[in-house]
Amino acid sequence: MITPKIKSLFQFIEFLHSNIENFNQYNGLIKELEQLDKKRNELKPEQNYKDKLQYSQVLAQIEIKFKTLQDNTANLIKGKVMELNVCSFDNEPKYSFNGIETEIQQLKKSFSKKDLPEIFKHKRQYLEYRSQTHGTFLSLQFFFDDLDKIAKRLFDYFKDTDQNEFESFETKAIRVDSVADAIKGFKQGQSKFSLPDSVLFKHRYSDKPQNKEQNPEFDKDIRYWLTSFSDQKEQDTHKYKSFQWQIENNGCFIINSNGETVKIYTPELAVIFTSNKLPVQNMDEQSETEINGRDYLETYIEAYKEGEQYFENEYKVPPGTLYGNNAEKYVKDIHINFFHIRHTEANEGWSYVKKQYPVILTYKAIREFGYYSGIVNKVEEQLKKYPRLFSTFDKCEHNVSTKPIDGNQKPKPELDEVLSQQITHPKKVEIANAIKEKYSSYKGKDFKILYEALLKLDLFPKKGKRSLFFRCLQKEGYNINNFQILEDKHFKTGYTNRKGEYEKSEDEKQRDTIIEYLKTIIETK
Repeated sequence: MITPKIKSLFQFIEFLHSNIENFNQYNGLIKELEQLDKKRNELKPEQNYKDKLQYSQVLAQIEIKFKTLQDNTANLIKGKVMELNVCSFDNEPKYSFNGIETEIQQLKKSFSKKDLPEIFKHKRQYLEYRSQTHGTFLSLQFFFDDLDKIAKRLFDYFKDTDQNEFESFETKAIRVDSVADAIKGFKQGQSKFSLPDSVLFKHRYSDKPQNKEQNPEFDKDIRYWLTSFSDQKEQDTHKYKSFQWQIENNGCFIINSNGETVKIYTPELAVIFTSNKLPVQNMDEQSETEINGRDYLETYIEAYKEGEQYFENEYKVPPGTLYGNNAEKYVKDIHINFFHIRHTEANEGWSYVKKQYPVILTYKAIREFGYYSGIVNKVEEQLKKYPRLFSTFDKCEHNVSTKPIDGNQKPKPELDEVLSQQITHPKKVEIANAIKEKYSSYKGKDFKILYEALLKLDLFPKKGKRSLFFRCLQKEGYNINNFQILEDKHFKTGYTNRKGEYEKSEDEKQRDTIIEYLKTIIETK
């Protein structure tokens, strides 16, 4: 039986297929935009006035032509998607297809012979559309990547050949050896990467000898993608919401196992450790399966105890010292490590375990979360034991250093947390005033784009300063209340088109416009 959500998907596929000829008439315009963007990238407006004049002209042409392209292609596609409720664009570039995966599984189990003609018809239409059109129209790369996955999950079941029918247009995963290589590739337009586990999860204790005899789980450390979390299905379950309520009200969820007690700080981890049938995708075999999440609990507990022991060895001091001359330095050191220092490749502070979970599930990932959760538990014990000493622990009233504080180092005088003091340019006051005048109406992710523009011009410290930028904006009355809006996930980057040329995202274009404006302030004598 063809279910309602699959019917909506089929209607959307019919729309796409019926517009092949219509959309293809804009291929010439796409080529024009690609040439204009290439020309724009060759100009150096910061070095020569002629290039600056020409740059403005090229930018104006791009804006006009790009709007024409979007109005006649991408915007029509988005409109049809929303009309049919195929998916949500609320959290681009992460798309929710409203639980259609469940109906796909249902169709595979309960289809009838009379369903087959309709299924094969729409499969043919989708393959023809994807192979005969430009595909992304310079803005829908991630949408079609996700749609291809949905379509392949459905249509791959209904095929009479072992051939990959999606091969000609689906995005291939690029093998890279470092996060830096992945970021570089992402900026060049690639959207799928394969990273070694040793890169994805770097451990504080990874220098210890680790062989199969000492860590037998490493021999079976398969990478699992937690599909029920990424599809937002798990978050709607009673089980998840129950864990979420307990953590929000108690600060954690406590697990007792084999005489050991540990704390879990996110509902996602709590679900993992209490599920014996967890739906996942085996990333090595590209197959869907179920695993027992409880198998990972022992690894978490072991690493948790290691983290507790690390804190006891490195930071637990006699009470007399806490109230001596070194008390303030001691608290600052813990504060900086808890909130700011990058102890892992991608996360700031020990406390990241209170906000995140391993999207890619491996034993190594669970070890990392267990280790830092153990440290966080010990920090919180100190806060409860010495409330007066740690009364301002969660306030960032200092200039954050990326290194732990040296007990012999003299404290540096603190600057006022306002843009006119923190901007790293001789004309910092003029620049801060210009920002206030031009962008005072900004809200939401606009501030992330503004922050990226300042970083691009080297006008703001780059390492560990997002929190400082946030406090500056708040202190000066800007409409920003959420620090997370400055995270990298809120800044969309472009992609490389089929000719190997880079297409900037709307966020990058807005950033570049801000950069051009700020340059006029910097260059004015």
